[in-house]
This record gives sequence, C-alpha cells and structure tokens, in this order.
Amino acid sequence: MRSHTGSFVRVNNSTIATRSTEQKQNTKSSCEAELVGVSEHIGEVLKIKNFLEDIGLEVKSPTLFQDNQSTIALIKRGRPASNQTKHIAIKFFFVSDLLNQQTINIEFSQSENMLADILTKPLQGNQFVKLRDMILGLWIEGSVADVADYHTNSQQQSITQSSSST
Repeated sequence: MRSHTGSFVRVNNSTIATRSTEQKQNTKSSCEAELVGVSEHIGEVLKIKNFLEDIGLEVKSPTLFQDNQSTIALIKRGRPASNQTKHIAIKFFFVSDLLNQQTINIEFSQSENMLADILTKPLQGNQFVKLRDMILGLWIEGSVADVADYHTNSQQQSITQSSSST
C-alpha cells in the first residue's frame, strides 16, 4: 500500500505552499514512508528559499518539523543502520546532506501540532478545528477545548512540515 504525503511551507507563520501526493513507491514502515515523503517534498522548500534569497530577502535555514522520531534519527544518521532500514535507497538520504550542510534544520513536533496531517488523514472535531485555525493563522491558544502543549515558532524563516499516512 502506498502512503500519502502532505507538506506545508510557511514563512512568518503564513502558509505559502501546500502539497499533498501519493508516494511513488510502496514502503515497509511509517519511518520509511516519512523519509520518502520528506525527500519528495524538500525540493519545494529549497525552491522557495532560493527565490526569497534571489529577491534580496535574508532567509534563515528552513526548519523541517517531523513527528516521527525514528525518521529524525535516520536523517541525522544519514544512512541505513539496521536490518529494518538497510533496504532504503540512498537517494532518500539527500535530506541528511542538507542537514549536515546546515541548509535545513530538523525538529521534533508533537503529532497533534502537525499541520500536514490535515492533508493526509481524516481528522475529527477539535483536532480538525485546531489545525484549520493554525493554517489560517486564527489559532488562539485555548480556543479549542482539551488542546494542550501547542507551541508557536516565532522565528522569521521558512518552515516545512511533512507527514505521511499509510
């Protein structure tokens, strides 16, 4: 079964690009699906970063928010490291090169704060309202019942979130 990947590119907390696609190959795990998704969507982030620099804006390294800690570890490692990941094609580790060159940053984000989830899976009630409001810039902390641990990133830089669902 092929996973579905979604991503948001945000600049100064404003969404400027979204993408939602079915992955081109089957994956064996959620970790692999997330890595493939990041690799497929990172080009959009780099294209926007380069455009902003070309028009004279100062752009810090984009931050990739990821909710799968195994994927973060795999990207930081830069290569397959176990029997469960040794089959992953090296082409998906392009993101590791970008991280090592400090072209991008990667941070863990709680799953309930992953904007890209709205593009990849059905969401119900409060979670849908929260993500919708975050995308539209309408989110006020505490405006949705039973939602905690929301954080904002006030850095003046481009931000991408990527999420995959199988």
